[in-house]
Amino acid sequence: MLLGAKVLWNALGEHGYTMSDISGHEDHTLTFGLGVGIDFPLAAAADDPTLISPTFDLAYMYNGFSFVGEMNYLRNQTASTNTLGFLGQMGYFLVPEHFEVALRGAGVIPTAAAVANGYEAGVGLNYFFKGHNLKLQTDYNVLINSPLVFGATNGATNIQVTGGAPGFVQNQNDHRVRTQVQLYF
Repeated sequence: MLLGAKVLWNALGEHGYTMSDISGHEDHTLTFGLGVGIDFPLAAAADDPTLISPTFDLAYMYNGFSFVGEMNYLRNQTASTNTLGFLGQMGYFLVPEHFEVALRGAGVIPTAAAVANGYEAGVGLNYFFKGHNLKLQTDYNVLINSPLVFGATNGATNIQVTGGAPGFVQNQNDHRVRTQVQLYF
């Protein structure tokens, strides 16, 4: 069973829940959010842990500029491990309402012994044909201590920060390019 709750406070203006300032807000907007998620397993087992995850985020927009920042904490009660995470992203419309350049940084910091931290830094280019209804997004990221490790039989393995074998590989850096077209109606 998973329980979750989040509260938002619009400290300045009405921000909405979007990352890009497509409409070019003429007034400053600033929103703060606090949330928590608690995952209770139906049966006590090591592969179905009790997880507690509080979060804090803030979002700001003004005149084509946007910033989103987020802090996350994950407590695995079953394995007695903690993981910290953060995200920061800012964007600016070079062509109002259509072409945005964005910078992004993120990290995952497991507190378990001998588990390496993982980070990413990147740049994105976004073109909005019809707002969020029709857009093209592409980004390039450097993944530091990348979890993109390939197993002998099952392909890429994911990071495990709540118990089990560590997923980050110290000093393994990878590059990732993504492109997405979104059509929403």
